[in-house]
Amino acid sequence: MTWDDLIAKDPDVRITPSGMDSDERELLEHAARLHDVGEHVSSVGHHRHGAYLIENGQLRGFTPEEVQLLAAMARWHRSGEPRRSDELPLVDEGKLVGLCALLRIVDGLDRGRASVVEALDVKIGPALVVVRLRTTDDAELELWGARRKRALFERCFGRDVEFVVLGKRAARPASG
Repeated sequence: MTWDDLIAKDPDVRITPSGMDSDERELLEHAARLHDVGEHVSSVGHHRHGAYLIENGQLRGFTPEEVQLLAAMARWHRSGEPRRSDELPLVDEGKLVGLCALLRIVDGLDRGRASVVEALDVKIGPALVVVRLRTTDDAELELWGARRKRALFERCFGRDVEFVVLGKRAARPASG
């Protein structure tokens, strides 16, 4: 199971203190699947390549505002302060910042691209968000990635984020 699948699978997980509406959740799911599409052009600057591909890819089923928001999320999923730009004037900057904060954590928790995170549970307190993870293997790389990318979330939602591995389940043997 990939991290993207985790987002789609558990509609009750509320990682944001204010929660997300169904449209925001759906956009986050799509952004989690699309944010690294720029890797197909080049690893260098893949966030900018991804934003360009999303904006100009004639994605069906999305409004122009949603396409621009997805492009902006791809653009800002790595680092920097997410912001609306002249190229993406329809973006709601407040929504962009909150969704990018989540996308960065999502991206960090799949740092090794090995689908190590199998399940998660989120506890939200007044000053701390604890993300408890169940993994299929060693998750040190994923923990490092998520910790490295939590700063925007902490600024955006005014809460510290802590990641805890509950334990790992035995990985299924590879079928050969």
